[in-house]
Amino acid sequence: MRQFLLFHAVLETLAGLLFMLYPSLLFFPENGADLSIAFVKLYGIIALCFGTTFLVISRYVDDNSQAFRWLYLIALGFHMAISFYLYSLYSQGIIYFIGIPGVHIFAFIIGIFIYLINVQEEKTKL
Repeated sequence: MRQFLLFHAVLETLAGLLFMLYPSLLFFPENGADLSIAFVKLYGIIALCFGTTFLVISRYVDDNSQAFRWLYLIALGFHMAISFYLYSLYSQGIIYFIGIPGVHIFAFIIGIFIYLINVQEEKTKL
């Protein structure tokens, strides 16, 4: 589970930097209103902070602690919510690249499998 949180941290940090530097990547060029660009840059800042926070968590929080599990589930919930929201934007034609929601749903599915495998291993140890 620690490796998934590290993957999550790197993914969000890189996405944050990318959207801060190139916010027009998320929208059609003709839809790039000033307010839209501002919100994409704001998301970039939030994603950068979120990624950095989870980088610290993946390095310093004990794998077996209850806090680690809850933070892991929060990261999974984030990927699920973002993937559904971005897919709705894609289906409305607001964003033009299906890969962005695809990466988030892929991360969510992989993260769920890792979590379920980890829970099953713990039950067999008891």
